Amino acid sequence: MAITSYGYPVPGGVILPGLTWARMQNLLGRSSAIPFSGDWKPSANPGVARGVRMDAGMLGGGGILDISDGVIPLQLTEVLSGSQYFLFGAERTWGATNATVAKAIPGTAARAIPSFQDNPGTKQFHPVGLARVSAGNAAITDLVDLRCIAQEAGVYTIFDDLALQLIDRLGVTAYNKNTKITRRRVLGDSGPVWERVWDTTVGVRPYMCLGRDTFYPTDTPGGVVPALYSNYTNTDGDWQTHFGFFNGSTAANPSYIQVKTDGLYSINGRMALDSLATLRGWTALGGDWSRITAAVEARSNPGTIIQHVSDTVYLKAGAKVRVGSYFYDATRVRDWYLWLNRLGD
Repeated sequence: MAITSYGYPVPGGVILPGLTWARMQNLLGRSSAIPFSGDWKPSANPGVARGVRMDAGMLGGGGILDISDGVIPLQLTEVLSGSQYFLFGAERTWGATNATVAKAIPGTAARAIPSFQDNPGTKQFHPVGLARVSAGNAAITDLVDLRCIAQEAGVYTIFDDLALQLIDRLGVTAYNKNTKITRRRVLGDSGPVWERVWDTTVGVRPYMCLGRDTFYPTDTPGGVVPALYSNYTNTDGDWQTHFGFFNGSTAANPSYIQVKTDGLYSINGRMALDSLATLRGWTALGGDWSRITAAVEARSNPGTIIQHVSDTVYLKAGAKVRVGSYFYDATRVRDWYLWLNRLGD
């Protein structure tokens, strides 16, 4: 096994147009990248106590292209008690050395990336994997693939969210192959943040529906806001992270959905009404009930009318959303529903 490196300032180190230059085009412009899914793939080495290995292939960073022509084995240090994680990968050294070698860095018992040098032009460590060694056990008891896969100037593919620390730069977008979640590094109110990208690969967006699916027992007199209490809920996706609800039973304490996280939400409300007299009234949605987000007014002859309101609004954590109505004539509520979908951050 040997690692051949291109990009160090060594005699004859000029990279001419050809295969090597073409390979570097997969990596230049990125601080850290591996071009293909099988390159430098980390795994446990069952033939060696506390052994790990990295497959052949290319990886690049700091303007250096490192090509391994075979499997690189490493044996991690024995742990006398408990367990300990070790970060392993490639270390680049400029100056008198101008070479890349495989190396492991000891961490702690926590599943976390330990400190490492990242100073291109002097010394830079390129993480590939994280492995846990347990006392009295020759096998690796946990292995984390930290590679960041990319060729074009687009989305990184990662395998664990720990790898986000390795590409923590504004403008980066990363897709976790295992969780199927995409995040992008953007500037927030207090500095850079990882913002989740909601796309079709994520599946069902967080959803909650609150309502009443049976007739109210009595009419609501005209001029009175009805007490909208609920007996029905329906949810989907990761709703508990983003929604809570209150099942109120009086006009002063009506039912509502409360959002737990800042974000963009689609809101829909539906109410079915019956009246023996002329039916006239309005139904509205309230976002935190500090303002009307959407409203509809309708009038009909005696019979049934269905009112539907909808809106898309940005809500802060803690905002309460409910359906509100006002009737000009005595009216009976047949049923009502309020449903929210979280669309994005």
